[in-house]
Amino acid sequence: MKPLIAHLADQDVPCPACGYNLRGVTQASCPECGMELVLSVNRSGADFYARALRLLFLALIVWSGAGQLPGAVMETTSAWEMAGKAGGGLSFSWLGYIVSEIVIALIVLVFSILGLRATYQPRQERSTRRYALSILIIQALSTIFHIVLSVAY
Repeated sequence: MKPLIAHLADQDVPCPACGYNLRGVTQASCPECGMELVLSVNRSGADFYARALRLLFLALIVWSGAGQLPGAVMETTSAWEMAGKAGGGLSFSWLGYIVSEIVIALIVLVFSILGLRATYQPRQERSTRRYALSILIIQALSTIFHIVLSVAY
């Protein structure tokens, strides 16, 4: 009996491509998707890459929510207060902020697409998608909040 078939005889191991449980298979291919199976000691770098991307996404979520939103409020109120004291008109300081938010959102989108392509296990793909979506939502809310404050004052 081949080592791969012997290993899968009594082990619950998911298929790297589709997540199908390979316990008890009699061939060196997945019965669900047909992927050729190889027994190896080290795993592909996809798991490490996906984990690193999730940590990056988590850091961006914290940075966006905890740093950008309060910073936008302080920047907007102080810019409009200074413009009002000087008797000035409309301040466009928020334009740079919006451009930076759009650039950050595009960078996150690119990393999200790369991260989703790099993950092969369905559970990891779903969690990576959730992280990416959370970042984009927080960025959008932060930008909208900043625009509303800029226009309101």
